[in-house]
Amino acid sequence: MRERRFSTSPTTCCHAVARVKSSGRSAAHPEAAARFEALDKTARYRIILPLLKARTPAGRASRLAKAISDLSTR
Repeated sequence: MRERRFSTSPTTCCHAVARVKSSGRSAAHPEAAARFEALDKTARYRIILPLLKARTPAGRASRLAKAISDLSTR
């Protein structure tokens, strides 16, 4: 049986997003955050999926930077 390559589940990411939303903290990228909030759940999943599939922290950081850039320029 193949070993699971990533430790973050979609449920974990959803909980993390919910914690940030409920904490009332301001976003580091408010324009990208506002656009992310306006997306439906399918569009959000399309943005989050590459982050979940990244195998290394460096890969996640790179994909996160790309996602933020894409959201900021829409």
